[in-house]
Amino acid sequence: EQASVPGDCAVLVVAGAREPFSRVELMRVRGYLATGGRLLVLAGGGSNAGVGTLLADWGLQQLPFTAVSTRTLTGADVVVTDFADHRITTPLKGCSVRFEGGTPLAAGEGRGASSASARDARLDLGRATLGGLLTVDLPLHRTAERNAYRESLVALEKAVRAYQAQEDAVKREVAQKLRDMLENREKTSIQFLALGLAERRVRSTDLLLQSGRAEIRDVLDAQNALLAAQNALLSAVTGYRVGELELQEALGVLEGDADGSWREFDFSAAP
Repeated sequence: EQASVPGDCAVLVVAGAREPFSRVELMRVRGYLATGGRLLVLAGGGSNAGVGTLLADWGLQQLPFTAVSTRTLTGADVVVTDFADHRITTPLKGCSVRFEGGTPLAAGEGRGASSASARDARLDLGRATLGGLLTVDLPLHRTAERNAYRESLVALEKAVRAYQAQEDAVKREVAQKLRDMLENREKTSIQFLALGLAERRVRSTDLLLQSGRAEIRDVLDAQNALLAAQNALLSAVTGYRVGELELQEALGVLEGDADGSWREFDFSAAP
């Protein structure tokens, strides 16, 4: 155990002391500082384990508060983005450092009673380098920003899925309308043939009636069949036109005028 701080000690570091300094230890540290020694104290919040006595000798007081700032992530920390022009802080330019549980220091002219008569009884800022060292945990824990980013990703995924679902629904609707239109076109072609057959039946029945080989009932049946074929053809044509309009509506090319009429898309003029 050294009786005093070694004379070749460039700086004495007190890092997170947990036990109070004994009176002998305080005397040794004060003797080292009185001869121009340097002291670096790393003290967090809560109990200072006797460090406050050393700080008081130099007009410094560790306040029983937690340092906060408007630039904070959790409300109990301080985010620093501006650093002084010093060789220690130069690598931190452009970075953000988060200090959690910081303890503020108060600087004044106060001295301990035991060192009031010393030659260095006044705080000489020209000779001393003062600072407060807090815990730095890099990379930064930006919980709020991380949660907001994740929520944005979830919202983006929902929007993409909704868009894809809507796109699939439009494709299914267009495909169904196209199938219905093609089916109605086939029905129209079949009803054209059925109408021609019904017309020939009516003419044939009239000739048979004139020759005495058919009755009036046969003529009426043929005429009823012709009327049914005409109605079926009209229904098929109407279904085809409705299917065509519905297909244009599904494609988004059917426009409506202010008077309630529809303006169809001219497919012949399409590029």
